[in-house]
Amino acid sequence: TSICLMHLARMKYRRVGFIKPFGGQSVPYRRLVVDKDVALMAQVFDLNQDLGLMSPVVLSSDTTHSRSAASGSRAWGMTPALGSSPQGRAWARFSR
Repeated sequence: TSICLMHLARMKYRRVGFIKPFGGQSVPYRRLVVDKDVALMAQVFDLNQDLGLMSPVVLSSDTTHSRSAASGSRAWGMTPALGSSPQGRAWARFSR
């Protein structure tokens, strides 16, 4: 469904984007860990410039099963997909 909607939007509008703020199924794609839907959209529509912004938080597959009492994103199994971008460096400072 998303692929069809993206295709139709790109036919009508000059600038179209895609974001999946929280992804539940991670895959390695272009040296980042992103949600599988983001990787698919990036491949199909050549949206490889801002992968970290398209998939800012990827939850690990066992997030709901292995939650610890500790606070913070690491306790929830979140992985930022921002790499060495300015957003990634900000995340690194935040998650310490």
